[in-house]
Amino acid sequence: MGTSWARVHGGTKKGPMTLCCREGREGEVAAQEQAARAPRPPAVAAALKFVLMVGAMSLFADFTYEGSRSIVGPYLGALGAGALAIAVITGLGEFLG
Repeated sequence: MGTSWARVHGGTKKGPMTLCCREGREGEVAAQEQAARAPRPPAVAAALKFVLMVGAMSLFADFTYEGSRSIVGPYLGALGAGALAIAVITGLGEFLG
């Protein structure tokens, strides 16, 4: 509405606009670009770091838990438990957990 083609498209057909336009779409686009380049606030960076660290901790906890569950049967066998005892204990463990 009253904005010329040159102002909307960043200049004239012969060259770019040399003056900074503080009104209209150019101002909105410039503000969005500046916000995208701005560094993250410390709270956001700290929250992201916390989430990534909790995720890594959860990954290693799953490795430990699943690894220990997979060796329960052979461990009980090494301790001298019979096949029926191993089957009951590991089956009960799978059922409960």
